[in-house]
Amino acid sequence: ECVAQLRQHLRLLEESERAALNARTEDTDDPAERLWRLSLAALEAGDLDALSDLVAGARGSGLDASAVALLAEGLRTRRAAARSGASASNAAASTPPPAAPSVGPQIDEIIGPQSQPFQQQQQQQQQQQ
Repeated sequence: ECVAQLRQHLRLLEESERAALNARTEDTDDPAERLWRLSLAALEAGDLDALSDLVAGARGSGLDASAVALLAEGLRTRRAAARSGASASNAAASTPPPAAPSVGPQIDEIIGPQSQPFQQQQQQQQQQQ
């Protein structure tokens, strides 16, 4: 008896979900919106192949696929950073961080004359080097 009640509940749940999905798809027949929803789902799943397929399909259909291409590029970048981060974390443990780049004389040309305290500090740093 308990199993029969569970089956009936499952059937009712599936019917209500189907009805909700049908109502949702009827409201959103816009191809661009559908492309975006599918792209977000592929991004959340980490599916780079699906994103690439969506870009190709969208371009073939004449849709603007630039946002989807950016999602795919972002996912590629995250994957590359994760791969290099794992190998770099071992090397970074023994290597000191790089020194900050020095600001050249071009900064005066861009922002104009600098304040007196800053000039003094910059001169002291140059003397220490």
